Amino acid sequence: MSFFSSTSSQINRLLAFALVALVAAVIIPRVFYKDSNFNLSNDFIGEDALVRLEQEFNLSQAKLSGIHRHFAREMRKGLERHGATMPMIPTFITNSVTGKEQGEYMALDMGGTNLRVCRVVLEGAGQLSVEQETFVIPAELKVGSINDMFDWVVSCVETFFEHKGHPLKPEEEAISTNILYIGIILGTGTNAAYYETRDALEKWGTLAHEDPNLDFTEMIINTEWSNFDGERVVLPVTRYDHDLDTATNDAGTSIFEKLISGMYLGEIARLILADLHAKGRIFAGLSLGADAEAIRRAVAEPYIFTSEYISLIVDDTTLNLATVAQVLADFLSISAASIPLADLTTVRAVCSLVGTRAARLSAVGVAAIFTQRPELLEQGDGSTVAVDGSLFENYPGWVEIMQETLIRLLGKEKANRIRLRLVKDGSGVGAAIVAMLAAQQQQQRTFRLDNCTDDCAYRVDNN
Repeated sequence: MSFFSSTSSQINRLLAFALVALVAAVIIPRVFYKDSNFNLSNDFIGEDALVRLEQEFNLSQAKLSGIHRHFAREMRKGLERHGATMPMIPTFITNSVTGKEQGEYMALDMGGTNLRVCRVVLEGAGQLSVEQETFVIPAELKVGSINDMFDWVVSCVETFFEHKGHPLKPEEEAISTNILYIGIILGTGTNAAYYETRDALEKWGTLAHEDPNLDFTEMIINTEWSNFDGERVVLPVTRYDHDLDTATNDAGTSIFEKLISGMYLGEIARLILADLHAKGRIFAGLSLGADAEAIRRAVAEPYIFTSEYISLIVDDTTLNLATVAQVLADFLSISAASIPLADLTTVRAVCSLVGTRAARLSAVGVAAIFTQRPELLEQGDGSTVAVDGSLFENYPGWVEIMQETLIRLLGKEKANRIRLRLVKDGSGVGAAIVAMLAAQQQQQRTFRLDNCTDDCAYRVDNN
């Protein structure tokens, strides 16, 4: 069991887990689609297809800046009043970690794909040990009753306790000595949480009655940024994004998430490929016999083309695009050798456009948080953003695209003070740390009540 490099890195490690947990806790698995009858657009003009795609998916400086400004405005609206498209939900978590905490806590981390059951032991001195088990959420439970889902969760917890004899795994990696106030999920779903000042949380006056004794200067805010620009004022929603949204069970909501999260990127790419195929712009040389039927079925099936495919395809920079060919062979159920290089190149270009747009838009959200709290960049060596999720971890160049976009939006000097850092599996450990913080606040509140005057207790009881 090793110690972290410094006191500040110990604290940041625990804060990273906590912030990531708060954003992960509200990413609920959605039903993928209502039916397979997508109404694809028919207005691509032959050879101009790829040029049109680039125009739709590339984000100019003016467009990025406009989205950034609107994002910051929507954050402020959510802090000021209820009912905003970005609700900016107060978590009532106002404490921060010191690294000295001790205790054993259980946590459940449910994302769009997996459930993790975790036992976390905080050992003081910035050290913690983790035991966790991952369970894949069955597809039928995503469309079933809530009772069936909870029954399954209980069975997973029981299974975990049956296996809990395994030795605990020490967590060793330090995050940073920079200030850490922001946590993000960029995986199957997306969300962000950060520490906000009490003065900025103007709607607190309407919430104070829920905890009248809560005294704080900062509170973690769950942005719920998945629904940013619900009115579709600034986001670059293409025909494909519209078709995808229309076919989901939550049509009209969470449009920002549907542009940038792992659940949807593969489907956006599939819709484009289906459109190109229908216009004879791709796989045209494979339009005879069994291959033609296999291709027709594959491009018509929703969500068969995954975001993992996109990462593999974009990562292939070889001249013959052998990995792209193999991925398409798996997707289309045809021979890799039969796919022309021109088609491989087109598919890679499509996937790159979809992924790059997503990474840039995720950076816009980060920039908006720092626009709301610019003082975070003025402390120490800057600020660290803790990020969990498969896209951030696995998509080739995602971090670099985000960093380059931050430079475009905030300027090089400010952007270089932002460190984007991966926190693997942080949501499960973080949920345990948040439980610890909540318990800590409750103990502090009980202590204050036990030691206040009779008049104080009367006023508290009658609030």
